[in-house]
Amino acid sequence: GAAGDGGYDAGDHPPITPVRVPDDRDQLSRKEWDLFELVASHFLQTVSPDWEGEEISVTATLVAGEQFVASATVVHERGWMELSDRRSHRGADP
Repeated sequence: GAAGDGGYDAGDHPPITPVRVPDDRDQLSRKEWDLFELVASHFLQTVSPDWEGEEISVTATLVAGEQFVASATVVHERGWMELSDRRSHRGADP
């Protein structure tokens, strides 16, 4: 059926939304903190600006007729990726 905002209701559960940060980080185990951080980061990514970029490609035909193709992604706006990178490059500190 249709959702109230004009979207489609697939019938699955609503998203997990963090509602507060624990008062004391020490009250959570490392695994619990990592789970909280994962959920909070994912939630913030869903409400963050879009990532913007473009794929560029260069094709060169060699003398022997073989083609060499190189491609790369040029990022114009990192958007939600800022939050994703921060979590994945986190140090070993709790």
